[in-house]
Amino acid sequence: MIKYTFRITSRNSQGFAQGWRTLSGKNTNNLINGCLKVRDQLNLPDWHYILYVDAVATALTSPGSNEQTLLMGYLLNQSGYDIRFVYEQEGGKLHLAFSSTGTFYARARYKLDNGWYYAYTRPKGLVSICDFSTPGEKRMSLAIDRLPNLDFKPGKKRTVEVYNHPGLTLNVTTNQNLVVFFGDYPNAAVGESEDSRWSAHAEIPTSEEIRKEVYPTLREAAKGLTQYEAVDLMLRVAQSFPYEYDDVIWGKDRTFFMDESWYYPYSDCEDHAINFSHLVKDILGLETALVSYPGHLSAAVAITDGSEKGDYLVYNGKKYTVCDATYFYAPAGSTASAYNNEKARLIPVK
Repeated sequence: MIKYTFRITSRNSQGFAQGWRTLSGKNTNNLINGCLKVRDQLNLPDWHYILYVDAVATALTSPGSNEQTLLMGYLLNQSGYDIRFVYEQEGGKLHLAFSSTGTFYARARYKLDNGWYYAYTRPKGLVSICDFSTPGEKRMSLAIDRLPNLDFKPGKKRTVEVYNHPGLTLNVTTNQNLVVFFGDYPNAAVGESEDSRWSAHAEIPTSEEIRKEVYPTLREAAKGLTQYEAVDLMLRVAQSFPYEYDDVIWGKDRTFFMDESWYYPYSDCEDHAINFSHLVKDILGLETALVSYPGHLSAAVAITDGSEKGDYLVYNGKKYTVCDATYFYAPAGSTASAYNNEKARLIPVK
């Protein structure tokens, strides 16, 4: 890939405008179409498309330069995204900002007339913002409604021996390319509510590897069981994953997608709850919800055959049996004593 030849002649609005006019010529048409083609071929969600365009602009210019930022912003703008430019008043450094239907954490943001814009890289000092708009621009979404089309690269083979179920052993070889893809997901929530920070993780389709290598064994094991018994079995699966705090492993809070839980050796309460929710939805076809306590995430299931027992929460007139995948090794319907008197928020999973 050759370097792009345009240059920004001066670090001011006139120089940036001239650079934009240069990019607006016919020479970038193939580049724009190529980016959009890759997005469609790989099924890239919005955030990962932004990362891809960043990589393209970096390869074509000097990394971290104003030319790189302007080219990245132009490609995203021409791809239909709502972006703005942030200019450091001291030093003349250009930064990109984007709008989103979700909420980003630990990232600089700026309130303009039509909402919040989040900085892609962190500006320093006083800034000016170029508040222009183009027809048809849209805010980026953090939802992932379909998996990307990625080549399969075998990761580590994971073996899980299900607690209290002798002989029930689950094996899967995850796609390492998919694990890397999930690792690029930002620290953010799908919507404005903080509760939606787990929505993308719980509602994304399950990977082909887990569906083909794990699910058939569990479907066979659940045959002949009542819904409560089957839910309890899925809870035992989720409880069989070793636990560790994110701060110890990662040095920060990090929520896993399901494949990450089956790839990495340790996971925490959020990961256990999301993993469990996928198992129940996909294998048993029952409605699930996440249950948020102060500092803790659990789950709950709407059991419909009358076999439910134990603690439950009511949401929209429906009973959801509490299922805590990190209350080792309590059965379905058990609430850990630490959360018995805590306020719980039920978050339905689509």
